[in-house]
Order: sequence, then C-alpha cells, then structure tokens
Amino acid sequence: MIDSTTNIYQQEMLAAIDNSFSYIYRGVIGGILGLLLIYLYLTRTTHSCWQGLVVAGFAQLIAVNLMLLPTVFSGYQQPVKEAAAIAHKLNIEQPATVVAWGESYPSFSVYYQAVVPNRLPQAGERVLVRVDKLAELQAQLTTKTLIPLYRHGGVALFAVE
Repeated sequence: MIDSTTNIYQQEMLAAIDNSFSYIYRGVIGGILGLLLIYLYLTRTTHSCWQGLVVAGFAQLIAVNLMLLPTVFSGYQQPVKEAAAIAHKLNIEQPATVVAWGESYPSFSVYYQAVVPNRLPQAGERVLVRVDKLAELQAQLTTKTLIPLYRHGGVALFAVE
C-alpha cells in the first residue's frame, strides 16, 4: 500500500502508521478473530444465522474502535506531537518563533502550547512543514538555509538561517 502512492508525505505517513501495527497488535486482532471463529463454530447448531452475525458485528465494532482507529490516529498524530515536543524543548534552550508553512496544524499548536502562525518563516525562526511541500518552501527561501531538526511521518521541523 505504501508503494502505491508517489506523494512523499503520504508514503512517510503510511510508513509511520504501518510501524504502529506491532506484533502484539496483530496477535490481539488474530486472537479476537480466532475466538470469534471458535464461538461461531461451537454455536452453529444452537443459534440462528442472524445471532452469529450480531456477535461478529460486535467483535468487529470492538476491534475497529478499540484497536484499529486508535492505532491509525496515533500513527497520524505522533509525528506532529514529537515535532512539537522537540520545538518546545529547543525553545526553552534557545528561544525562537515557530511557524507552520503550507499547512495548518492546530494540533501542533496544542502540543507546543502556543499559537503557531501559518506563514513564510524568517531567518532565526523554526518552521514546521509537510515533507511534500519542502521543495516549494526551499524555492521561496532562496537566500536562507534550512537546517533539519526533525523529520518523521510526513512532517519536518527545520531551523531557518
């Protein structure tokens, strides 16, 4: 699935989400499926078809809502959260304005604990950018250098000099 897209942001984001699906996750999902199949096999003569479908529906509901969605959302938000933590730590050590460019990141502002304006960065600032918009940002910052501070899951944090 990761190789089916040419967008680098999507590739990195999907890779981060794919890494979230650990062996424990896969074992729990496999266990739920196995228990469901055993239950359906053992009760095939005592329950009607619709009752088995109801049980299967509840198992799917539990698996999707308690396992799949939190894992996918964690894989999507974790890089933004990590970038905000790094920016916050760097801001304590060496204060600098942090801006977002090319994309609005309200969750970054929450994790960073400050409002992050969405504009072109100036020298001495730090910028959060989606990796697929990085070339466009570099083209607009012709006289400035971007120093990488963090890159994971489709987002990157740079210092602008």
